[in-house]
Amino acid sequence: MSVTPLEKDTWYRLVNLGWPRKSLDVINDGKQETDGNLQIANTGDFSGQHWQLRPSKTHLGYFNLVTLWLGTGRALDVHAGDKTRPHLAKAGDATGQQWQLISLGGNVWRLTNLYSGSELFLSSDESGERVKMEPRGGDSHQRWTLVKIRGITEPGFGNN
Repeated sequence: MSVTPLEKDTWYRLVNLGWPRKSLDVINDGKQETDGNLQIANTGDFSGQHWQLRPSKTHLGYFNLVTLWLGTGRALDVHAGDKTRPHLAKAGDATGQQWQLISLGGNVWRLTNLYSGSELFLSSDESGERVKMEPRGGDSHQRWTLVKIRGITEPGFGNN
């Protein structure tokens, strides 16, 4: 199976296969700098839906995911003590920020991280609004496509 190479100088949108018109997004609730809560939202040209996949400095084959909106200072993570609640946290070397993208072919991916373990995958809930980590299942809510939006031209996202 051939794998599409992932480019660190590209903005991607993570579209959930269970909800093909919705994407992984940051909740704009005025607390995003501290809480970094996420949602599955209608796809649009929103900077919280622009994701960069930065190769991890600490774990070969893993990525740190950051958004255009909150920048490189906040990375996709899971809450400490609860391996099932993804959010954006202060960027660092935490194992919850080390994401592996597992190719299912045809630009379809499952996402897992070191902290949650290889048995929990990034997923939408049944309502198509919330994001969670859950055990592997056969449904489309755990499958994502990476849609290239455009190249990254903004300063600060070049070298990680």
